[in-house]
Amino acid sequence: MGKNILKRTAGFLLLVTVMLQEPLLSAEETETGIRTAVEISKTSVYLWERVLLRYYIYTSGSDEIKIDDIKNVPVAPALMMEKIDENIGLKTVMINGKKMVRRHICTFECIPEKTGTLETGTGSAVISYDRGSGLSGFSRIRYLMFEKRKIKVLPLPAKGRPHDYSGHVGNFRIKVSGNNRRVNLSEMTVLTISVEGTGNIYGRRRPVLVPGYGFNCIIMEEKTRKFTEGGKVRVRNTYSLNISPLVTGKLDVGYLKLDFFDPEKRRYATVKSERIYLDVTDGKK
Repeated sequence: MGKNILKRTAGFLLLVTVMLQEPLLSAEETETGIRTAVEISKTSVYLWERVLLRYYIYTSGSDEIKIDDIKNVPVAPALMMEKIDENIGLKTVMINGKKMVRRHICTFECIPEKTGTLETGTGSAVISYDRGSGLSGFSRIRYLMFEKRKIKVLPLPAKGRPHDYSGHVGNFRIKVSGNNRRVNLSEMTVLTISVEGTGNIYGRRRPVLVPGYGFNCIIMEEKTRKFTEGGKVRVRNTYSLNISPLVTGKLDVGYLKLDFFDPEKRRYATVKSERIYLDVTDGKK
């Protein structure tokens, strides 16, 4: 196996040498004191619902472990995969009556794009560790393989689905901010819209403005930020609402709304922002 890889791709020389020196490890090989595991946040989800894959290794003893991240990232048909930043500390656990230390390597988010049973997980990583101490100590390198996991993807229910459904799955809220609520007739004002929640926003429809009267406007997307909170991945999209008033006086801009499917409650819902008002003057003193 090593010779074949060397012939095809010279860039894998170091990795193949390691593989020839040390056997591949799986979750079942315990004589080395190292196990691998892929934990999945949910095994049954709805279409477009986020799933988290967390990669761990379990070690025994007090070896100093250096993890060289994931070398071959998981690839799965019909799943959008993206690595996310998540910091999970060491944890001591009991496995078959033996105390082991769990170390987090990385986390991926998966968004299923089709229904049925999908397969993900897999991937590989390189670790190095010191065993023993002093003159009798030595360093070892291991090439670790990770197990496959299966996800059952359910179709979104037809009952209660809005006729212009946005495609969002999760739970969201909308906030409008901007302190320039008093404007001149000849000026454009810009308000910031923030959509935050636990689902997938990127690539989906932006919030819809249910308008009032007396203005022109355009909604422009600005940036997306992902972060972890309480073991869940949250996402925040911000947009700019550019408003050009056409009349003076108290201007009713309207409100923003976003529909989504809530997988926890198993129903469609709509979230609305506060109603937006502007005080428009003619700019004359």
